[in-house]
This record gives sequence, structure tokens and C-alpha cells, in this order.
Amino acid sequence: MKTKVFKIMTFLMVIAMISCSKEDSTEQTAPITQEGGAISGSQIVTVTFDNITLTQFEYQGTIGGIPVNLVQTGEHTLAFYLPNEVLTGAHDLIIPGLSNATVHYDISPTVLTGTADENVVDLFANLNTFAQTLGNDPQAVSAQNAINTLITHYNNASAAEKASIATLYKANKQLFDHLILTDFSDITGRNTVTETKIHINKHVAAIALVGVAALGVAASPVLGCAILAVAGYKAVKANTEALENIYDKTSTIVSGWFSNKNHSSANRTPDIILTDNIAKELTFNIKERKLIASDASKTEPLAVQYFNSISLYNHIVAENNPVIAQTNTEEHTDFDSLPQEALPASNPDVVSPVDDSFMENVQFSVNDPNVSIVTAALSSNGQLNLKLKLNGAPTTLPVRTNLHISYNDGFSSFSGNIPVTVEASLIGTWTLVSFEDGVSLGTYVELFTSPSCPSVATQSYTVLNETLVIGEGTYSFVEQDKYRFYNQSILTSNCSIETDAADTFETYTDTGSGTYVLDGNTFTATSSNDEVTTHTIQFITLNKVKVGDRIYVR
Repeated sequence: MKTKVFKIMTFLMVIAMISCSKEDSTEQTAPITQEGGAISGSQIVTVTFDNITLTQFEYQGTIGGIPVNLVQTGEHTLAFYLPNEVLTGAHDLIIPGLSNATVHYDISPTVLTGTADENVVDLFANLNTFAQTLGNDPQAVSAQNAINTLITHYNNASAAEKASIATLYKANKQLFDHLILTDFSDITGRNTVTETKIHINKHVAAIALVGVAALGVAASPVLGCAILAVAGYKAVKANTEALENIYDKTSTIVSGWFSNKNHSSANRTPDIILTDNIAKELTFNIKERKLIASDASKTEPLAVQYFNSISLYNHIVAENNPVIAQTNTEEHTDFDSLPQEALPASNPDVVSPVDDSFMENVQFSVNDPNVSIVTAALSSNGQLNLKLKLNGAPTTLPVRTNLHISYNDGFSSFSGNIPVTVEASLIGTWTLVSFEDGVSLGTYVELFTSPSCPSVATQSYTVLNETLVIGEGTYSFVEQDKYRFYNQSILTSNCSIETDAADTFETYTDTGSGTYVLDGNTFTATSSNDEVTTHTIQFITLNKVKVGDRIYVR
């Protein structure tokens, strides 16, 4: 059985072995003084410093003149074990490595009421409840073995040993019960709930439990090792889930275009062609992969938080595995060592459809004064509904520009460009301003209709007005023309005018409708009576277009 001397030596050994991986340094220049409230002997106490970020795994301090080791359990949080030997009353925790940060506490002893067996009823009941959730994986088997070892040891322990276990449990009942029973279902993503943030927060919370459980090893090695095994199981499980569900996102893919690639290659995907103010559906995917070891160099806040928690866990494990081995030797137990957390050196890239959660963290922009974004939204998973609008007076048409895509979810971030071409739109109501390659409305154009004398004008015509309405795939027009008939007789032998009567005039109105297909600058119209005509389209400005030999304005 464990002796008092062994307890003290183990406690001192833990303080010595859990040494900081860096030299103590001062993170806070201004003195920190805060109230800690009431605490009890044998309690594992958590202290939070909201205004500083801790940069060391452990700090050394004193409370009531007794040295204590403070282990980092969070970005701003330390935990320490309060020996039952500390005098009761008001005492200060002083941490030299934090500019002599001082926390005022009111300390009382932890005293058992009733027998040791009566005080540990909930402990073993909760461990039994937890054991029912365990599977057959190696870490689960290790946790079950730790529980069995604790039960066997307790049943054969002396009264003093049972009292030691019961005292540590009573002083930390709320903490230990939470550690044993929690499944982290209350963990969320705080302000913004994302799957990545939830998995990281679960992992961070599990590592915090490993840290506080390790502090219990010094006070009661067998109970401490059992609690540490439970916490270690939950940490490994949380990290396994994180590695299965967290992906590092590196690029978007829009209709075959990767946003993180140089697009100067000759063998590239066909251009993304949009029409002014017309929405188009484009495939929208994300290139991503599961985490690898080199991701530890990432600087995004959630990535830093995740990899810091891995480093903290591995540090705690490295410092406590020798203590577990010594406990096995001294107490004749067989607790397993805790495994280190490690990431693979590589993982394959995968391409997945973009979903709503991705869209919460993406931004689109166009750095072109003649182009603005009207819509960039997900119509369904993997489908981007994109609408761009031409503005001002572009010097050339169509406008070739880049759609800039930037992404940042706190864990992954990237940005890049997708080349797009924006063509002017034909949709709208167009009014004719000239015909026959520049002839103004109302100006007559000679017509030569005599087969025998094709050089002699027999009549002329002009366009008085025309309105052309273009829809999405449909067209209609109304045109009014005026014809002038010369009423001449032509002497065919020499093509001279033999007689010339007064000119007469007639006005005609023509209407039509049908469908069309626009392929580049080729406009192919199919009338309602299935007559097919083809015209060349040339935009002069956004609202001025040449169709064949006619110019229209919108």
C-alpha cells in the first residue's frame, strides 16, 4: 500500500517532471491581482486570466508558502492541486512567471463525513455508467482496465488509503463527475456554430480534462491514474472525431477553374462566359483534404488553437507516462500508458460540392469598374447561381475580368481568381436608328428591279421606324417601311427612260416573332413560320448594337 512518504515524493516528482518546455518568461508587465473565492484542500483549482494568453505549458507558484505546479488547461486558464497541508484562512496564490500575478483565496480543509465507502458511492456508480459506453477499441479497453484496476485496488486498500481516495474525490466531486460522465454534447461553436469549431472545442475541452486529471495523480496515484485514463480515452476519441471531420480547404473550382492556380496555360478549361445581368448556373466545388502534420504551421486562429491543444496533450502525456509506470511499480497496478496524438504526413485531396456552411465563410468580388456582382449564391449543393452586371461605358466588349473568391472559416483560408468573360445582353427593347449600313431613317435607298436594265432605279424605299423586342430566347418586331414607285417606262434597247409619270407612295407595316439562338456573335433566328435567318451581332456600346446592316439603340 502507498505510504505518506510515497505520496509526498510522488507529488514532488510530478512538480519536477512536469517542467515547462520553455524558460519562465513574463507575459504580463502590469501586476495581476484578482479574487479566487473559496477553495478547499485536496481540490484541483482552475484559475483564469482573461486578459493574457499563456505561452507556457506550466508555471511554478506558491500558495500559503507551499509550492504548487500550475498546468495550462486552456488559452487563458491554469489549474493546480491544492495540498491539504495548506493552512486554512486567507492565502494568496503567487505566480512569479506571470509578473507575480496574485489571486486571493479563502481556504478551508476537506474533511470526510461518514466512511470512505460512503463518500465514493457516486464515484464507482459513475465509472460503471461510463464503462457501459465503451467499445472494443484499444483505448476503450485501456480505460476499462483502469477502472477495474481502481476497483480492485480500492477493495484491498487500507483504511488510510481509502480515506485518501475518498478525500480527493470529495474535494473534486463536481469536477470528477463531469469528467467521467460528459460526452461534450454541450459543446458548441460559441458565436458562430460550425462543425469545425465544434470539433475543435470538443478536443480542447477534452485536453483540459486530461490536464486536471493529471494533477490528481500526485494526490492519490491510483485514483489519479484511473481518472487520467478516462480523460485520455475521451481526448483520443475527440481527436479521432476531429481528424475524421476537419478538412483543410485549399481552393474552389468553378466550372473546372481552380481559384488557386495560374490561368495562363494554353490548355485550359473553356472560358466562363456570362451575359450582362443574366444569371447562369455553374458547377461549384471545393478542393480539400484531411489534416496532416505540416498543418501545424497554419496561422488561422482555430488551427492554432487545435494544434496548441495537441502539443499540450502530448506534453502532459510525456510527463505523466513515467508517473504511471512508477505507480504500477509501487502500487502493483497495471495502468496503461497514454498514447501520443499524431497526424499523418499526407492525405489525398478530395473534391466535394460546396454547401451552405461553406457559403457562410466565402466572399466574392470583382475588381473592375465596369463589372459588379448582382448575385453569387448557392442554388443547390455544388451549383453556383452567378449574375454579373456591366456598368458605365466599357471601352471594349465583351469585358474580360476576374471573379475574386476568398474564404476564411478560422481554420482554413485561401483566395484566388476565376477568369470570366461578360458579354453585353441583347435582352430589352431596341429602336432602329439606321439601316443599310448607315442610312438614316426617312432617307430613301434606290432599288433596281428591272431584269433588262438592272442599272436603272425603278423604285426606292426607306424605313420609317422599327421596334425590336428581345427576350430570353424569343424576339418580336414591328417595322414600318415606305416605298416610292417611279412609274417610268424603260426603253430596253438602250435602258433610257421613255415615259415618266408622277411618283406614287405606299406604306407597309411588317410584324414578326420567333425564337433565336445566340452563339458568340452569331444570331440565328427562327420565325414563327420556321424561316431561319442568321445575322452577325456587334455591340458598339452597352446600349447600341449592330445586327447585320442595321444599328439599334436600347
